[in-house]
Amino acid sequence: MLDEFDICNIDIQSYLLLKEGLKPVIRVGLNRSVVENAKKTANKLELKVIIREFRQIYGQKLENSLTHAYYSLDKELCIEAFDAEKRGDRQKFGQLLGYPECCIDNFIKNLVEGVDYTLLSLKNVRTKPSFYCNSLFVFDSKLNSFQMKTYFDNHKLLRSPHKLFLIRHVPCSFDCKHSIKIGKTTLKLLKNNSPDLAATIVNALKRPVLYWNYFEWVIFNGRQQGNTIKYDGILNYESLVKDEAKKIIENGNNIKIDDEKIVIFNDNEKTGEILRKDGIPVCINFQ
Repeated sequence: MLDEFDICNIDIQSYLLLKEGLKPVIRVGLNRSVVENAKKTANKLELKVIIREFRQIYGQKLENSLTHAYYSLDKELCIEAFDAEKRGDRQKFGQLLGYPECCIDNFIKNLVEGVDYTLLSLKNVRTKPSFYCNSLFVFDSKLNSFQMKTYFDNHKLLRSPHKLFLIRHVPCSFDCKHSIKIGKTTLKLLKNNSPDLAATIVNALKRPVLYWNYFEWVIFNGRQQGNTIKYDGILNYESLVKDEAKKIIENGNNIKIDDEKIVIFNDNEKTGEILRKDGIPVCINFQ
């Protein structure tokens, strides 16, 4: 079945939520060459689908057209989602994708060039960052046109962990109770249907992260306590973090964070430091 999901470019998380009636519509991008196969496979999966081409989206003309597929249990919902996206109605479109209202509102309110939604989700945390809301590997919707170029230029590397998530949307905060509820439901469904993937996802998401931007981060195999992270390595999920910073971190086993810098130690011996500018990089302790 996972091969069938790949043909349709559907992730199993969204499919399970859809089949449970918890997600009205799935929208994905498709390569034109697989359109007919995607239609046949959707029928095999007992899904309704419409496929449409965009030359302009959200008021922006595109250099190259985009092909979007809309999957649902109800064809009318596919049409509604296409119509909402075509007219640029992000509120309605987000609702049809099953996203929480608070997250849709937060996304729209902060829809300005250059905003980093990961940093915004961290800033809005009131308790502690939940791994259920860790959307580090999900690039949908977050990227502006300049960032999209960076993503596609490094697509193969950045796409490798693209299935490692429990929510697909941008959470209003990393402790959003509505997003956590979706994440918990998704994990439960995964444990029943794909337990190995469920375990891999939790292992990747429930970690402290040193974060610069959407494309540059390091995930620690360790634990954070206060302003210290103790670790015995970093996870092998590649990002575009600079080699120098990565090497300094790999040579240590604990870091200490202050306002101006990240100091790396191997036991008690200092091995290097990374300067912080405007609070970046920041540590996000997903628990």
